[in-house]
Amino acid sequence: MCGLLQISTATMIHLLIYRLKFAVPPDAANSQCVKFSADAANLFYYCTAIFCTCAFGLMDEDQLVAKNRILKKFLVPHPNLWDTRFVSTDRENPNFVYYLYITIAEITILVINIIAIPTISFHYLSANRTEKSDRLARAHKQTLQVLVFQLAIHCIFHLLPLICFTCSTIFRTKNIFMLSIGMYIWALHGSACTLALILANKPFRITVKEHLKYGRSLLT
Repeated sequence: MCGLLQISTATMIHLLIYRLKFAVPPDAANSQCVKFSADAANLFYYCTAIFCTCAFGLMDEDQLVAKNRILKKFLVPHPNLWDTRFVSTDRENPNFVYYLYITIAEITILVINIIAIPTISFHYLSANRTEKSDRLARAHKQTLQVLVFQLAIHCIFHLLPLICFTCSTIFRTKNIFMLSIGMYIWALHGSACTLALILANKPFRITVKEHLKYGRSLLT
């Protein structure tokens, strides 16, 4: 699931970069450099998303070692600790630091992309900086705003669980509340992104409205 979320985010970054390349006029200064940099950033983010997903493997360790370590730390361990389906790890995992660095770097890169790419695009789409008509420029600005809104939802639903997991790990929180909140936010990620997609795009809003009307007519 995490891999699908990462690739989904990378695809939306791809759309942002596509809009950026479209907004850059051919006669603009350094236009080729901007487009080449955009392609490089696009490839880099895809690689980052895949690498971050694979980084989950760093937290995999011998469960006998991990569970014995947890047994020593907690007077009352989880009742299902020795269940074969119960997978555990903690901050004592030697790879935990690397996983944390990779995840933080991935989210930082995502935030930079969300800010930098639309800023450059709006720069070229603003008055006297683009060969596009005013109407077309406005349409692209609206599209960029929609993409930024959707990516912000992605970012928030990646960032908040990470904060919950990291805080609970670093501060050795024994209360399961933080972990539960993080997992709950992560579980809502798909629903939140779908809702953002519907709210941000008029064709989807109209389609959903028509479906709801049809469903209500069947019930009444």
